[in-house]
Amino acid sequence: METTSPRKNVCVRIEGSFKENWHESSTEKSLDPADDLEEPCKFTLEALSNFLVVRNIFANLDNNDLESCSQVNQCWKSIADPIMIRYFRIEIRNDEANVFRNDENDFSKSTYVIIKRINSLFIDEFPELNCNLPDASKFLQNAMQTGKISIDLTINIPGYFKSTSIRDFLTKFGHLVERFSSNVYKTMNTLCENLVGYFPSLQNLNITDSTLESFGSTFNPNLPENQHQHLKTIHYSTFERSYKNLVAILSFAPNLKEFYNFPILKMKAAVITGKAAVIKSLKYPDGRDHSGDEMEDDEEDSGDETNSNRENFQTALEKFAVLEPKLAEFSFFICDDCPNEYVFEEPFPDLVKSILQSSHDSLERITMFPNLFIDLSDISPFTALKKISFVFGDDYCPQLSEYLHPDTLQGFFPKVSVLKMPDCDADCIPPCFPENLISPWGLQIKELNMKHSYRMTADVILLLSRSFPSVQKFNFNVRAVPEDLRLILPVIAEKWPGMESLTIKIQGCYIRDIKAEPCTFDSVFTGIPDETLEQLKDPLSRGNFSPEDIFAFHRKSPLVNMPNLKTIKMDFGNCTESAAFLERLSTVTFISKEFVFDYLPALKMSFRLGGKNYLPNHVQETLSSLIKIGII
Repeated sequence: METTSPRKNVCVRIEGSFKENWHESSTEKSLDPADDLEEPCKFTLEALSNFLVVRNIFANLDNNDLESCSQVNQCWKSIADPIMIRYFRIEIRNDEANVFRNDENDFSKSTYVIIKRINSLFIDEFPELNCNLPDASKFLQNAMQTGKISIDLTINIPGYFKSTSIRDFLTKFGHLVERFSSNVYKTMNTLCENLVGYFPSLQNLNITDSTLESFGSTFNPNLPENQHQHLKTIHYSTFERSYKNLVAILSFAPNLKEFYNFPILKMKAAVITGKAAVIKSLKYPDGRDHSGDEMEDDEEDSGDETNSNRENFQTALEKFAVLEPKLAEFSFFICDDCPNEYVFEEPFPDLVKSILQSSHDSLERITMFPNLFIDLSDISPFTALKKISFVFGDDYCPQLSEYLHPDTLQGFFPKVSVLKMPDCDADCIPPCFPENLISPWGLQIKELNMKHSYRMTADVILLLSRSFPSVQKFNFNVRAVPEDLRLILPVIAEKWPGMESLTIKIQGCYIRDIKAEPCTFDSVFTGIPDETLEQLKDPLSRGNFSPEDIFAFHRKSPLVNMPNLKTIKMDFGNCTESAAFLERLSTVTFISKEFVFDYLPALKMSFRLGGKNYLPNHVQETLSSLIKIGII
């Protein structure tokens, strides 16, 4: 039967029958499928109430249909609204060759805008637009006429608020900004005044790598015009000298829900404002000189820098523990310039355990030294924890079994699915992650992130697969492309056939291992030697292969043997030979499409480019004709 709501113009085809119309206004009606629907219709109603099913359907509708769907009920509205909104990531930059000189003409000439269209999950899926401010304004005005938009804005130009052209741009479009990032503010006054004046709808603030001076006596955080009602999240990775600045920003955002990287030595601000509950992660003391910091009222300069640092750190942890925080992130690793042993000497273990206990049901990520792990025997399991990052010392691979036990992993980390691991070679894996310790806990790890600069090898993957056999997402580094990939991908396909996503960080394009013979990307993707590929590309010599041979070639590709593979991301933002790597991508030809990409229609390949690098037109055209690509 086909039923249409006369009020909301939504049509749904259902195999079964309704006794009453299903819509939001029928409050007196039971929605129990057993009461209102025949048996075949139960599953339809369940499907129409399932978030993933409805979102996939809505993703194929235009805005007019989505607007109608959003009026059916709150569930559908919560799914339809984000899809209707178009998200733009915008960065306003200044040409490095033209620094700001308070001259509006010079400033305008050196300013340019980068606009990227992103989807509702904040993933880049569209080519970026590079333009000047006037053209950016025209682009956004046209976008506003065709639907709702939301802006994620970044400005890192010192003194940008002195520019008439940028102020005009923010006056026109600042109300659309929901996320804002900057590192150019010198005072809390300027920061808060700009947020109130330009970004009334701001929800997420990211302030990094900046030194905020004391706000002084002119700023009153209690004034109504200084209250920012919509601000919910702050990421505050800045060097903070004054706890009063934090008092101001906490008071400035009365509805704040999350504060990340809160400076631990300025904990008095959380005590004064009573907002310890919004602190989601801590920023530990760094190696900078804190001698000029504004002292808290109860602090005294002992004259002994080491003891003073230790006492201040201890006092801050004591204040924080009493507040019973609900952290989302916690790190046992303080920083390279701080005495990490603080956390493992009395009274720090008890303070840390108190903080972990209050956060046991909210903690989502932990960073830790396995060899300096605090006894968790009297702490409740971390039921919300999803990610663990291990940190090892340089040239040091601990015997993990000496510090962790199978019941520790299984009992305290029952839902962890993401593991970030340090530099590891084939000799380091067995002692770091022995099978008898990791099993059966390792079965639940679905994502592995191998960080830093070690070159991934087939031997390392073989060892990792024994401890973590269910990996579906794998992030790793390679030093020689495509030669390393030719050796690695077949092993990944064999050991992790359920792989869904590969993120490959490119470190270089030259051959470091004399055993690695040069090869093309066609050979990497198809698994066929280059000599054979040359014969397959030639119509005359191709006739020498039987149909059985051609069929066998189709099965050689390591990618085809990972049928669930959806994304391959290649990141060479830090690669000094990026131009050489981009040129080598031209070795992908129609032969890869025939033997690989046609068998994986859902596969998408994306490239993250660093600096001023770009994908050459001829390479982009070739790849676009072979496979869906994205450029970040």
